[in-house]
Amino acid sequence: MKAQKFPVRLHGYGALVAIRLPEPMGGSAKVYLRNVAKGRLPKLYHTPIETGISGHTDSGEEIPINSVGRWLFGTPGYMGHVRVSNREGDVANVEFPADSPSVVHELVRHLKESVEGVDALRGSDNVLERAMRLIQERRPDASMQKKAAFANSVQTLVTGWSGGYGGPSVREHAASHQHGGKQCTFEEAVRILIADDGVIFGPITDLHRMCWEDEYCFDDDPQDVAELES
Repeated sequence: MKAQKFPVRLHGYGALVAIRLPEPMGGSAKVYLRNVAKGRLPKLYHTPIETGISGHTDSGEEIPINSVGRWLFGTPGYMGHVRVSNREGDVANVEFPADSPSVVHELVRHLKESVEGVDALRGSDNVLERAMRLIQERRPDASMQKKAAFANSVQTLVTGWSGGYGGPSVREHAASHQHGGKQCTFEEAVRILIADDGVIFGPITDLHRMCWEDEYCFDDDPQDVAELES
C-alpha cells in the first residue's frame, strides 16, 4: 500500500462525533479511545502515511508520524489532531479537523461503532489479573516483562482495552500488530499468546524489530533489548 501524504498540521476542529463510553472516564477517555482504535481497528489505525516529521521519546529517540493513528491521537513530542472531552455522564465529545483526510473520518466512525457496540472496558481488570495469575503459574521462570506483556495482551484480545502492567513493551506491540482486531474468549487469547513460538515467549523476529524501530517501547526484557540492539 502506497503511503498517503498527510499535512503536518491542520488547525481548528470542526468535526464533532459523540461516542457513548462504557462508563464515565473523564480525562482518561482519550487514552481509552486510542487503545480501542489501536486494538480493534488496527488496519485503519496503522494505515501508512507520509508526513516527514517525528515525535520523540524522553531519551530523544524519534517516533515517526507514519500512521493515521499517530497523526490523529499523537505521540510523545507530537500533539496529534483529536480533542476528547468527557466532563459528565458517559458521552465523550470527539473533535478533530473537518478537513482531515477521509481515512481519518472513517477511523472515527468505526471507532464509534466499536465502542458503542462492545462494552470493552467492563471486567477488564478481572481479565488482566486472571491472565497474570495464570502466567505466573504456567511460566514462573519467565521475566516479569514477558509476563506483563502476556497479561496486557490477553486483556486487549478479550476486552479491547490495553495497558495494565507497565509497558507497552516490544512484545506487547508485536502482539497488537499480529493479533490486533481479533475478539477472543479468555481461553482463546491464552492459547494464542502462551505458545512457545509466539510473539510473547518465542524468539525475536522481524516483527519485533519493526516494532522496536517504529513504536514507543519501554519496560522491555533486558535480554530482548540486548538482542534488538545487537
